[in-house]
Amino acid sequence: RTAKDMISWLKKKTGPLAETLKTKADLDAFLKENNNKGLVGVFKNKEDKDYKEFLQNLDSDKTFGDFPAAEVFDATLAKELVGGVVPSLKLYRGFDDKTFVLSGDKLAEAKSWLLGNGYPLVEEIGAENFQRY
Repeated sequence: RTAKDMISWLKKKTGPLAETLKTKADLDAFLKENNNKGLVGVFKNKEDKDYKEFLQNLDSDKTFGDFPAAEVFDATLAKELVGGVVPSLKLYRGFDDKTFVLSGDKLAEAKSWLLGNGYPLVEEIGAENFQRY
């Protein structure tokens, strides 16, 4: 365990579940801080049922907890990120430059989508990841 990992864990436990991004600069700073790894939820507003489900998953599901999370409500940023399709999730994996988008009624499949796309195909098995295998 490193100091950076411990600080990250403390932020997850004490801070908001997802960081609110309002501009492209906010997104760039979020990705830079998290080594280009993150799960960005794009929603109409905080009353959206998909947004509430997103927060619930972040809070209770370890698969979602593996990714730093952010939320976007700005239509301009949503258009840039996911072509304006709301609700959507955009995944930045961190170990390569590929991004993946899950949109619309497919959000119910978010956990299996994350498991299939969020991790390297082959990686060293350790205490933090052995349960996925």
